[in-house]
Amino acid sequence: MRYGRYLVAIATCGDCHTRKDKGRPIPGMEFAGGDVMATKAGTVVTSNITPDMETGIGKWSEEFFQKKIYEYKDYAEQGSPPLAGPQAFTLMPWLAFSGMTPEDLRAIHAFLRTVKPVHHAVETHPGGALADRRPLPI
Repeated sequence: MRYGRYLVAIATCGDCHTRKDKGRPIPGMEFAGGDVMATKAGTVVTSNITPDMETGIGKWSEEFFQKKIYEYKDYAEQGSPPLAGPQAFTLMPWLAFSGMTPEDLRAIHAFLRTVKPVHHAVETHPGGALADRRPLPI
């Protein structure tokens, strides 16, 4: 668990996955997502990675967590030409994380399961083709 905490810290997961007010993390919202980022492609809102069963990754098994990260593994190993369309509409460093070992991802998943679950539904791509249509709390 200490190793997972270390990896999450050096990867700065909490910096993006914690909602902020005037640039400061909102207490109690650690890893609950909702940080709004403007990009050329549109607005991206970070997802809830707390173990909340409805709005976070609480239902994600270790295997599913690894599968989700590894979705970009082949693409990264082929030289990662620029993506176009909705696939490019992300700020998550999927390519870098897809190069992590299963042991590292196991440690990250184990640590994230220990953080306080926060019920916080997030629409990650508001108005976009990939919008998951969950309301963004105000």
